[in-house]
Amino acid sequence: MSKFNFRPGMIAGFALIAVFALSLTGCKKEEVPEAPPAVTTPAQPKYVVKVIPKPDTSDELQRIYTYLPDGVTLVKLEIQYRQGGRTQRQLFRENGSVKEVQELHPYTTKLKSSTQIGADGTTRIAETTYRISGELDSKIEFKADGSSKTLRFRNGGSRLLAEVTTATDGTKTSVYFHPDGTTVWANTVESRNGDTKVETFRLDGTRDQSREVLVDRMHVTVYGADGKAQFKQTWSGYRSAYSSYRYYSLEKVEEFGADGTTVNRTLEFERYGNRNIKKASDIVSGKPSKVRTYRYDGTLESEEIFSADGTSKVERHESSENLKETHDPRVKVEPAFDDPLVDSPSHFN
Repeated sequence: MSKFNFRPGMIAGFALIAVFALSLTGCKKEEVPEAPPAVTTPAQPKYVVKVIPKPDTSDELQRIYTYLPDGVTLVKLEIQYRQGGRTQRQLFRENGSVKEVQELHPYTTKLKSSTQIGADGTTRIAETTYRISGELDSKIEFKADGSSKTLRFRNGGSRLLAEVTTATDGTKTSVYFHPDGTTVWANTVESRNGDTKVETFRLDGTRDQSREVLVDRMHVTVYGADGKAQFKQTWSGYRSAYSSYRYYSLEKVEEFGADGTTVNRTLEFERYGNRNIKKASDIVSGKPSKVRTYRYDGTLESEEIFSADGTSKVERHESSENLKETHDPRVKVEPAFDDPLVDSPSHFN
């Protein structure tokens, strides 16, 4: 007979202990092995780049050709030059013609200009230039007849400085704007031979000054606050065709009446030395009524007085009388002038 007498209650207890033990050890789930990594084909290169160094005797440092993956279709050509840090890029169409030419600012990767080329691969259509800051500098439209239209911008790239039209003969006709980019500051004409015409305007739209600069003389007209001409100066001399140097001497002044068109008096000046007035003429109905002649020291020498019938009489004067011609001192000096044709830094603010 066995020493152990298993009663029904004991059997149930052992069953509970077994269940508790299993709960402590846990039941492991069947492990699922990870999927092996997918086998991928390396991506084909988007472009093929070839660098061709140039010999030391060449102006070019190197050329960088960029092709489509076929290695034949040229997309871009970059030419790096030895001198001046210059870099040019040419972009191509699928048919091989040039569609755009870019220039970079020296020693940088910043775009200086972008020129659009026509379908023939040679004709320029338009050009956009940029400052080194990246701001818009100008836009040029090249027309089929050889003329062009240029928009120049002030700092910031949004306000117009000037609108320039260049004719086929090289003549440039321009409209310049005040800093607001809309109010006209000046109208100018530049001939191919260097002659220029400039008229400037105040912010209220009234004419301020007009100048015509020729190879051997310069005409300057000054206008009052009402926009009517006050006087016109004629300066004789010359300008250099090879530099900015010029020399002009005041020769004559015409003074206008209140209407701004009728000449009331003309003054003629000595060209050298003290440049005093040498002759003064009072004008009535377009003809001299009195003509005064002065000595070199500026004293009145004689006065010729004209009658309505065309006859005249002459009166003589001694230098001791010290009679001199009175005039507005402004007429004797070249008036201050902010030339729109000169690229002053202040013009771009």
